[in-house]
Amino acid sequence: MPAHLYKLKKTLTQLDKATLKKFQLYLRSPYFKVPDAAADLFDYLLPLHPRFADAKTTPEAIANACKKLATAKTQANNASLLLQHLHIFMAIEHVQQTPGALPVAALRQYKQQHYFYSFEQLHSEARAHNSACAVQNAETLWHRHLLTELQYTGFDARLKRHEDMELQPVVDTLDDFHALKKVRYLCEIIQRHYTFGTPLPAVDETLLRPVLLRASPKKEPYMFLFTNVFRMLQATDYTAGLTFYNRLKKFAETSNHNNLQQTMVEITEYAKCWCRHWINRGYKEIMPEYLWWIDYKMNHGLILLNEVMQPTEFTNTVIVAYHLGQPSRWIHHYVETYHSHLPENLRHPYALFGKGMAFYAEKKYTEAIRSFMSAQIKNDDVVNAATRQWEFMARYDEGDTCPALYDPALLLNTLDSFKQYLKRHHPKLTNVKPGFEQFIHYANLLVRQPPRAKALKILTQLNAQEHFPGKAWLAQQLGKKTGKR
Repeated sequence: MPAHLYKLKKTLTQLDKATLKKFQLYLRSPYFKVPDAAADLFDYLLPLHPRFADAKTTPEAIANACKKLATAKTQANNASLLLQHLHIFMAIEHVQQTPGALPVAALRQYKQQHYFYSFEQLHSEARAHNSACAVQNAETLWHRHLLTELQYTGFDARLKRHEDMELQPVVDTLDDFHALKKVRYLCEIIQRHYTFGTPLPAVDETLLRPVLLRASPKKEPYMFLFTNVFRMLQATDYTAGLTFYNRLKKFAETSNHNNLQQTMVEITEYAKCWCRHWINRGYKEIMPEYLWWIDYKMNHGLILLNEVMQPTEFTNTVIVAYHLGQPSRWIHHYVETYHSHLPENLRHPYALFGKGMAFYAEKKYTEAIRSFMSAQIKNDDVVNAATRQWEFMARYDEGDTCPALYDPALLLNTLDSFKQYLKRHHPKLTNVKPGFEQFIHYANLLVRQPPRAKALKILTQLNAQEHFPGKAWLAQQLGKKTGKR
């Protein structure tokens, strides 16, 4: 499409036909006072959606079809007007699709105009609808607070000289909303701490008000889920966290999720985050749980968001699948099925990493090395560091299975390159660097082929270390040197 309509075309392409039809009605409504030329431009473009062929969107083609759009400048100006009105239209759509938003706006107007009889009728209906809301999320609690505030404040409220003058319900509903909202953000803070090493503030469970602690999985599923997510993530002990994790899994297994699809997308991410956190601390028994959530997302159509997959989910899944001993064909199938759903600019390198893992699982080390060497991902230093680790392991295993290919100099150079990479990208690898440095230290000792007695000493030291990526592999290789398997 010619440049003068580029922004408009890009925006319209992202909308479906049904939304655009509603927008067309908005444009022709006298209430919104949209200039006829802007509406005419939209009428011309609508049949061309979603491709907008260049030949039909030149200034000349549009001018021939619409007399009010005779020049490219006029067309560009009206395209800007269309974008402004599209923003207004989408805001109106959001309000209309938000339960409770319209009644609150109407009730405010009734109060201001002193239509108290109408206010009482609508307020009673709105409170009943709010209480019956199937999800009971933060938005529900916010609207409940606004409804309570409208009930206990204003001109008419001051006329009531009895217990209705009490304002505590307003404070209580506000506290309920803030508690759930804060829990929701604390869950995200803890998850980012687990994943990126961001600061973790001190958190007190007293913020869990009774309304959250009493939440039922049937009546208040949103509150129930996020209260348990928070307690699961907050637990510093694996066993304590497992109690809350099991509640989430049971809910996922047994509950109807028709009204909770977006919520369950978030819950699965937190559950997987918790699994990764303890996997990274050496709890192998939690690995099958990570894949359980991947299967859950596949079975419920949640693995893709607008046909796009998160790259970290792609890589974590193939790594966990390998550690669980999934057949290499499973990994190959997963990579072939989902690599095309990765962001387009990242698709090729992530697919190469996935294929490298599949080849490694097949013990095709040469092919794995080639894939890992080519899988350099822009702006993902953690995966690039992990790729270097897997490349080293593949090189070592290749030489271990075929002694003629064992090249200590090459292996040491690979480790040195890995070490230099960690130094160059230190700020972005702060959270994972210590574990990778541990791996490099012990891998250097392994490459030098220590005699049995020394290998046994190194293995004893290694086993005393906290879990880090590659520790189990190093222990296995050193075990071969000592005769322990």
